[in-house]
Amino acid sequence: MVDYIPVDLLRKKLGELEQQKKLSFDEIKKLRAEFPHSIQLPEQSPQEMVDLPFINCAMYAFNLKSDDWYRAIADGPGIIRKNPSRATEPDYSISADTEFVDYCINKRLVSAISGRELESGDLVVYSDIDWCRHVGKLVQHGRIRSKWGTIDLFEHELFEVPDIYGHKHQYFEGLGSERAQQLFIRYAWSVVDDDPQIRILLKSAINTYS
Repeated sequence: MVDYIPVDLLRKKLGELEQQKKLSFDEIKKLRAEFPHSIQLPEQSPQEMVDLPFINCAMYAFNLKSDDWYRAIADGPGIIRKNPSRATEPDYSISADTEFVDYCINKRLVSAISGRELESGDLVVYSDIDWCRHVGKLVQHGRIRSKWGTIDLFEHELFEVPDIYGHKHQYFEGLGSERAQQLFIRYAWSVVDDDPQIRILLKSAINTYS
């Protein structure tokens, strides 16, 4: 356990690096001299390392992979959403992003943790202004693993994340990949354009790869 003193300053610096698109593990290591922290790269299987560049924080925490099934919905030709995504504006594509996490929370499709100890696999959702900004997954000893933007998967303590990821957090029960797929299908169906042809395309993608 690292003795954090300037944790807010660490978070601010991490946020600045991400906004400047300079956030990397080499830069994070350099910060240790000024801001002690325990951020590290976790061990990953060869397959996890292959999959990592194609997933975001929500996909990692929700155990969703960028496989044929997912891409048929997220990147399916002609499958577009009704309105631009908050997270990807002005993109009309459908993806399992932080807006997907908010949908699951607001529809009570994931269960907030109450009355039991936290355990490996549980989710931690970071937010600001009632919007999810980031999500990670608990591992052993209460540490968290989360995918930061388009870069690496990191293991860290609760507040060892960029400040742009939000200043509030809440814990939810983790879920398996099959349940996550069901939730993503439900989300996609809720945001897909109302055009009948687009709904047919989405239904076809779901039926083909489910």
